[in-house]
Amino acid sequence: MSRSLIARCTATAAVVAVSVLGITVGASAVVPTADSPGVAAAKRQLAASLAPPATISRSLLAAPFPKAPPKGKKVFYIDTGIPNSVRVASGFLAGAKALGWTGTSLTYKLQSEAVGLVQQALSQGADYIAVAGVPQAVLQPALDAARAANVPIFDRGTVDVPAGPANWIFGNPAGPELYANQGKIAADWVIVNRNGKPNTLVMGAPGFPALKIFTDVFQTEYKKNCPGCGVTVIDSPLADLGNGKMVTTAVAYVRTHPEITNVVFCLGSASLTWPAAAANAGLTNVVMSSSSADVANLKLVAAGQMGSTIQWGLEQGGWTVIDGMARQSLGMSLTPNWKATMPLYVNTQKNTTVDTTAFAGAKNYTGQFKRLWKIS
Repeated sequence: MSRSLIARCTATAAVVAVSVLGITVGASAVVPTADSPGVAAAKRQLAASLAPPATISRSLLAAPFPKAPPKGKKVFYIDTGIPNSVRVASGFLAGAKALGWTGTSLTYKLQSEAVGLVQQALSQGADYIAVAGVPQAVLQPALDAARAANVPIFDRGTVDVPAGPANWIFGNPAGPELYANQGKIAADWVIVNRNGKPNTLVMGAPGFPALKIFTDVFQTEYKKNCPGCGVTVIDSPLADLGNGKMVTTAVAYVRTHPEITNVVFCLGSASLTWPAAAANAGLTNVVMSSSSADVANLKLVAAGQMGSTIQWGLEQGGWTVIDGMARQSLGMSLTPNWKATMPLYVNTQKNTTVDTTAFAGAKNYTGQFKRLWKIS
């Protein structure tokens, strides 16, 4: 995704709104009908994500490896340790092992702690280091130290644009484009779910830049395909993603705004207590959905306690980070890795049962990477 496109997606000028105490309320106009062009467009765009993709990113497949990467590299993955992050880390470690590399996973609670973990990885002889969820502004001291040691840093899950030696960020799979695409799909699902007549509350967390992209793009897509539909955004502090307060805030708002038909959470794990809280509050007609699904969200979808959730191939994401490192180890262009997109899969009651497992990636993504890397 280009910088200009990201800028357009994140611009809130397209939403006629007022903002008070972190609450943004979109203006209403003429509500579209179920057969309007916008609803039809939402249906077309949503359809592509209702089945798992068949291949890993085409940009990677179009740039095959000339030979297998050298063995013996030491690589580190630094992330938060929350459930979805653990899954990405497991993919990273599996990809490293497949190449004959030694992989290590480290976790932080505060973004600032990642700087010290990079220093730890450097002291342990790292050849490459990946850091997830820490913006460049916070990570800069670690980037400077890694540059001095000539150890490339690979980003993940931020809005920073990789530029190699220019900013010492050599990759960022699951970056801005992933969250922008989820924002589009989440908006289209709500529009289709209500046949073009939703009134939606979006629970955002702009302190996490990638989640802000999700919320901003959701509004852009929503207004484009459902121009008269109501939308309200409540911005919560980052701490509320994990302490249950985001659900409490949402329930309190919907109880006093009965026109709300749908509630969308920017992160699946932040939505898990909604069904019980909503039932206790008597909010039985409000449909909840989320992006960035937690495994527990799948159970809620299967039970009819939430309308949909969006998964992306977390384990495949870890392998994609390794792919960037592998390309770097051979002196290959990193552009194909920078262009790599993460697969998205929308779970609804139609494709989800109590036995549905987490979406790890495209079919046989591990075998596809191994063939790409010339190791099988």
